[in-house]
Amino acid sequence: MTTQPATCMRCLQKVVDPARQDLLKLQHGGVDAPVVSSAFSLPFLTTVKPVTTAAMARIVGVYAGGFGL
Repeated sequence: MTTQPATCMRCLQKVVDPARQDLLKLQHGGVDAPVVSSAFSLPFLTTVKPVTTAAMARIVGVYAGGFGL
């Protein structure tokens, strides 16, 4: 069984919403250049699935939108 796109977006929204709140707190604290990474995604992989890069791009898009980019 495959996961429906709407279900995936709801799951991703559980990450996007806290990321947006974190960004607002960082901005309020004076941060003007947040760094987004997956440094604690262990184990490190030499190849990743397209869904991984798509999810990261979506979250970075939330950050970029928060900075008005």
